[in-house]
Amino acid sequence: EVPFEDLSGLPPVQRDDRFIELKDAEVETAFDLENGPLVRTRLIRLGPDDHFFVLTVHHIACDGWSSGVLLRDLGALYAAACTGRPADLPAPMQLSEFVQRSAENRRSQERADAQAYWLNEYSGEVPVLELPTDRPRPARKTFGARRITLPLDDAFVARMKRLAAAQGATLFTTLLSGFGAMLNRITGQDDVVVGFSLAGQSSITDRDLVGHCVTFLPLRLQPKPGLPFGEFVHSVRGKVLDAIEYQNLAFGGLIQKLKLRRDPSRVPLMSVAFNLDPSGRGLSFHDLQAEAGSVPRHYENFDIFFNVVELSADKLEIQCTFNLDLFDEATMWRRLSQYTVMMDGAASVATRAIGELPVLSEEDRRVLSGERRPSVLDKSPVIHELFERQVARAPDALAVTSGADSLTYRELDIRANQLAHALKGAGVAAESLVGLLLDRSLDMVVGVLGILKAGGAYVPVDSTNPSQRVASILEDAGVQVVVTRTSLRALVPTTVARAILLDADAETLRAQPDVPPDAPVASSNAAYVIYTSGSTG
Repeated sequence: EVPFEDLSGLPPVQRDDRFIELKDAEVETAFDLENGPLVRTRLIRLGPDDHFFVLTVHHIACDGWSSGVLLRDLGALYAAACTGRPADLPAPMQLSEFVQRSAENRRSQERADAQAYWLNEYSGEVPVLELPTDRPRPARKTFGARRITLPLDDAFVARMKRLAAAQGATLFTTLLSGFGAMLNRITGQDDVVVGFSLAGQSSITDRDLVGHCVTFLPLRLQPKPGLPFGEFVHSVRGKVLDAIEYQNLAFGGLIQKLKLRRDPSRVPLMSVAFNLDPSGRGLSFHDLQAEAGSVPRHYENFDIFFNVVELSADKLEIQCTFNLDLFDEATMWRRLSQYTVMMDGAASVATRAIGELPVLSEEDRRVLSGERRPSVLDKSPVIHELFERQVARAPDALAVTSGADSLTYRELDIRANQLAHALKGAGVAAESLVGLLLDRSLDMVVGVLGILKAGGAYVPVDSTNPSQRVASILEDAGVQVVVTRTSLRALVPTTVARAILLDADAETLRAQPDVPPDAPVASSNAAYVIYTSGSTG
């Protein structure tokens, strides 16, 4: 069946909203793997001469290579229907034959050589990529994802091709090297594993085969900070060539033989992947002006997947799909910017060491150096304002619990407002650093919000630290006011002018106004200052 929906008569806004709904529904609707079908189609009319044809195929039945074959054959069949001539499509290999060949390969010397290569590649300690994330990694792997797309301008693509030619490498190898270099810069690791895919059809004579024939190979790269980028490209080139030679690999079998400690929060061995996809070329539908694209899926196996798509001989775009439980969209836009800036730096001087490649655009550099502030931040609500919006939405909802104690949003807001007024009376204003010396409790949450509402920045101090450490932090920060309790008062050094005791001063605090104080702050003001254990420098 080819369901048809005509949106051409709708007002533009309704048409666009409905169009998005239909595309999202295709991505979100699960396949019945037991009964099928594993292929769905839909035709959407957007205007008299503007149609969108959706072909949705489960990955178990179709890989990236197969998509190109399907679109090519569909175009040939369409042209045949229009002209009345036979399509004369080549007879394809059956997937069962490919599976039989694969089974025979498992018993071949080629498979044994491949297994020996990969086992040697991962002998000893296997690296685990520790990406900096916006949120803690969940205990169990999640797959919810989003895709953002960065078109690369023609001049950038030309520079990348010149860089690749100068290093005697393919465009894929050069762009992959940049991805490895970026991973080194954001993680500090000089031993990383990147997954890349090979189409199984490329290793057989019949390349018209449609099915799931893709092989994922784990490339182990060593992007050392002192290594010139050009030399790194040469090493990556060797790794890619070896991987292609030894692609006869059963990834699951390799994982079993490596006896890795399984981590339910990660994909085994490789957390990120990189690919170059030429599938956008050569689309022909008789007399139609046709373009191929892909509807972003809402899930991804990897933490980050960079897919560089060749739209034409001179046009590329990077499709970056990322795990939503780990990363914010703004973070991934920053990663894409870092990647392109690094690649431009390598193109200008390929002998520059990986650790010396630029990672900041000129705009980012100006923001960080204080030459200008990003306008988007100046318009953003600050933390306690976001909290106050939630208070207005659900004042009686449970906000925080600690053991048997709890506070609603209204109760928490009132206590934080009263503390904020007391802090303002003690001289706290924007950029004031206020010590927060409390156990993990309801009081700690009240303290954080109260300090922010007063316009200050909180300096959390672990109450289990030795008194010398507590004093060192508060004195180094120049803290003049500390929010604490009577039981911890003795830890506060004499250099601190004022201590507000949430228990002993409770009556005084309750006498303060229960509405937010007038304490104007901007999102560019400090929110907190953290003193770490020293492990982060």
